[in-house]
Amino acid sequence: MKKTSDIIQIFIVLIFFLSLFSCNSIEEKKETNEKNFEKQINSFSESLEDIDKTMNLVNLLNKKMEDIENKVISGEMTREDANKIAEKLNETYSREIAKRANINPASELPLWAKNLGLCEPNGLILDKDFSKETSVNDPFQAYNSIKLVYTGDYDIAIEQAKIIASKANIPLSKQYQQAFKFKEKYGKEIEGISGIVFMNYEFGDKNIEYKISISVNQKGELTINAVNMDQRNVLRN
Repeated sequence: MKKTSDIIQIFIVLIFFLSLFSCNSIEEKKETNEKNFEKQINSFSESLEDIDKTMNLVNLLNKKMEDIENKVISGEMTREDANKIAEKLNETYSREIAKRANINPASELPLWAKNLGLCEPNGLILDKDFSKETSVNDPFQAYNSIKLVYTGDYDIAIEQAKIIASKANIPLSKQYQQAFKFKEKYGKEIEGISGIVFMNYEFGDKNIEYKISISVNQKGELTINAVNMDQRNVLRN
């Protein structure tokens, strides 16, 4: 009987320690979840502060643009001078706005984008202020996207865009196809069209997994854009 009693006592002690361990595990898990939640809240709050600062800059820029326009109307400033000042202001403020709003800066093509056949240009400089990405692995972003902006010589940018588009099999946009045909036929440029744009979709296309574009503007800025539309549509729905 004594042996049986000892076994029961040992069993009770084991149950006590097991329950104690279980409570500790639950408390530790609860504490971890609370810390993660607090971290997410802090991150979200910081993002809201960034957005607020960015909006203040946008409002300030708009106010300065209005002031310039009023000076033109009143005759205090010529339209030519106003355009020069407005361009400079827009360039300065746009960069600052982009820097503050860019919470996910990008420095290179992610693996998923490289698997689409995309590559980075040679002879150009990455503009980190305007380059950004999102990732499906981040619960706050939930889809893959990349935007890389490069600056440099206009002619180099055009050639590099052609190389990247060729490797990724991205066709020239229909608008630019028509522009180049017009130039070839009549020997002159279409007014208002400069640079070059390659894209694998048309505006309004819905049944496409990845939307990809490679473009160069009149300043010689080369931009690579790629978005996983299936992931993005799931997020929106």
